Amino acid sequence: MPIPEQSPPATKIEAESIGNSNPRTDRIPRSVNVCFGDQPWKTQQMKSILTSNDHHRRAAFTLMEVLLVLAIMGVIMTMVVPRLMGRQTHANVDATKISIAGVRQALKLYSLDHLGSLPTASEGLSVLTTRPAGDDRSWRGPYLDSPPKDAWGTELRYQFPGRNNPDFPDIISAGPDRTFDTTDDILGE
Repeated sequence: MPIPEQSPPATKIEAESIGNSNPRTDRIPRSVNVCFGDQPWKTQQMKSILTSNDHHRRAAFTLMEVLLVLAIMGVIMTMVVPRLMGRQTHANVDATKISIAGVRQALKLYSLDHLGSLPTASEGLSVLTTRPAGDDRSWRGPYLDSPPKDAWGTELRYQFPGRNNPDFPDIISAGPDRTFDTTDDILGE
């Protein structure tokens, strides 16, 4: 028995228009509903058709734009970094002067505890942090928590009697070059 030909189920296509005022896209459907018989199936929205190349043409920077930005940043850095380095040196000098002033205050406390006498040149600044050997009943330290250093990490030098004031010691920093007896040494005032 021959099989009767069956006609395909009725297909119904509905399109909703976008409804914007752009004449290029007024006729493009936003979505398409396809019905096969009684079962409606909604297709994927037509994003690729709707997406205009005018809006999303540039999603990244070009190589030339990146190189131009890097060149501009390089020029700015060459102008700014030397100024910041000069500021750091001045800040270290100021910090060292403050450290020397703190050592001078500790020496004054030591002097008060020892009836006006200061550490000898051989004792140095170590008597401010550790009790001297022997029988020193006047020592009420420590006067400092750790051996005093300048901003560059070099220990300060103690010289008594001082060059400018023989009644008070000189506290000297080696300065930025970390070498004593050079032109950049910092003498506490």
